[in-house]
Amino acid sequence: MFSPPRRQRAFTLIELLVVIAIIAILIGLLLPAVQKVREAAARLTCQNNLKQISLGAHTYESANGVFPPGTLVSPNSQNTGAAPAGWVAGGPYTSVLAFLLPFIEQDNVYKQIDPKLFLFDTTAGAWAYNTAPYDTQVAGGAPPAAQGGPNYTGYNHIADSKIKTFLCPSDNADSVNIAPPSGGVIDAYYISTTGGAWIDYVWDWPGFGHELGASNYIGNGGEKGPYIPGTSGPYYQNSRTKITAIPDGTSNTIALGRPSPATRTRTARTASAGWVPAACSPRTAFPRTAASPPGPSAAATRASSISASATAPSVPSARAPIPAPR
Repeated sequence: MFSPPRRQRAFTLIELLVVIAIIAILIGLLLPAVQKVREAAARLTCQNNLKQISLGAHTYESANGVFPPGTLVSPNSQNTGAAPAGWVAGGPYTSVLAFLLPFIEQDNVYKQIDPKLFLFDTTAGAWAYNTAPYDTQVAGGAPPAAQGGPNYTGYNHIADSKIKTFLCPSDNADSVNIAPPSGGVIDAYYISTTGGAWIDYVWDWPGFGHELGASNYIGNGGEKGPYIPGTSGPYYQNSRTKITAIPDGTSNTIALGRPSPATRTRTARTASAGWVPAACSPRTAFPRTAASPPGPSAAATRASSISASATAPSVPSARAPIPAPR
């Protein structure tokens, strides 16, 4: 005797909807936890980067007796690139991070940089303006006149190297697009010996600035460098800070850091910094305004300046030249 085949029961629409709703709730509960774990990992990586840079700085100090300069500004610098007279002054504007390359396992990058850029009495000009080809010599190398025109940028493209130790995974500094003339990529940024915070940048343009290796970290020059005793950081113009010159001890002194997220967001960024010039004061803000884009002002000058103050920095509406080295 044969029994009739048993009919298999399928899920009803209501049951399927209930299962989908439960899965959605579980995903909603798990996502914040996953995001917190990712952010915690990114924070740990960022802290480790700063630790590695700091260890590199101490290794440099052990080998040289002083910490590297915040930014190198030589009185002998000569700019022989394609830029017209008055467009850029001084140089070479090599920063603390560039000096530290051999001490953070980046010796292969360091060896491809012109050694003259690391000499205090160098004749080398501004590193971003003295190596052919220049943006005026390459078809499409500069934005059209309506977007600011050529910037006479020309540099050794080893500066395009992406160095993970200089990048915070919580940020997108290495994938920024800043359309001219709203801002650009910083190529010189430092606290001078007279207390001013000086800044210059190139266009964020393919082949001549866009690919520059970025940095989320900067050296601390203090409020006004050595100009006001007691407020100086270890990294400013031509600094040669000895470890004994840090009265509070290196464990209690800010040497490097990451700029405030309020001035470097993913959606409101008007400037990005390369690792070659990454040295400045925490009092100085990165964002720039369209009122002071790269290019000549009425006085046909190139570099812009920001005056460091105890409150907020002021952004000039006209370009002012980088001061003559002192």
